[in-house]
Amino acid sequence: MKQRLESPREFNTPAEMLARATFLATLAMLAFGLLLTVAGVVAWQPHWLAGGLAAVGFAWAGRAWLRRRGELEPVERAFNGLFADERATDGAPAAQLLSLLERWEAMEEKRGTAEFDPWELQALRNEIRAVVASDPALEALFMRLQRAA
Repeated sequence: MKQRLESPREFNTPAEMLARATFLATLAMLAFGLLLTVAGVVAWQPHWLAGGLAAVGFAWAGRAWLRRRGELEPVERAFNGLFADERATDGAPAAQLLSLLERWEAMEEKRGTAEFDPWELQALRNEIRAVVASDPALEALFMRLQRAA
């Protein structure tokens, strides 16, 4: 579960919502302006070119307005937090999981022979399950893979 960004309040204030809406409009106007400017140059349409440059200008003005009010960095951080996986792993559980998976593969190669021990395989699976459950990043990865399957 993601933590709340910076505000202990239950709901966003109208000022926060205005800043976020302005940021989204700025992104949309920038993309629209760039596409319209390129289309105006390619198609030799001066009114498309002018419209694209005006949209880029509005995007620049919106960004400047957010920066002047000191709301640009918090809004950027909030939107980057939507797409970033906040849980980071230190690498030790991942390395341990890799070692256990390699052992599992070696055991599976022995399946059908006299050297294969199903009880050892079950114990190894339990170890793998414990390593995954001990690390939130690995657990989230496996949950995403399970939902995708």
